[in-house]
Amino acid sequence: MDYFKNYVQTEKQDPKAGSFEYFYNPSTNEEREDGDNIKQREDKDYSQLDKYGFIKEGVYCKGDEIVIGKYVKLTRGDEPPRDMSTEIKGKGEIISKTYTCYLDDTKRKLAKIRSVKERPPIIGGRSLTDRTLANLRLVSSK
Repeated sequence: MDYFKNYVQTEKQDPKAGSFEYFYNPSTNEEREDGDNIKQREDKDYSQLDKYGFIKEGVYCKGDEIVIGKYVKLTRGDEPPRDMSTEIKGKGEIISKTYTCYLDDTKRKLAKIRSVKERPPIIGGRSLTDRTLANLRLVSSK
């Protein structure tokens, strides 16, 4: 039985609050001039990200990978850019699909990542219907 998880993030711009969120990959941050100042999480793995900051399809996740690389830049004050990357939420998942697109004319991006994990069905779990349980009872009583 397959279980799917979705990870969704968008690039956001709020000029009134002075915050701008961007996708990035720390190892190839050629697109952004302020990408060098971002402090990464030391216990997370950024190596599976493509040049745009999204995890590649087909990657087997051990539980410490970053799925979407993202940082926020605050224009008010002297605060350096902060890492806001999304991490994988489970172990043993495989990235099955990566979707990206532009939201509007301002070139803000949307990223959707789908992961799949194969688990055996559990009797009494949500995945089994009443009909399946009834068939199991008939087989086990014989």
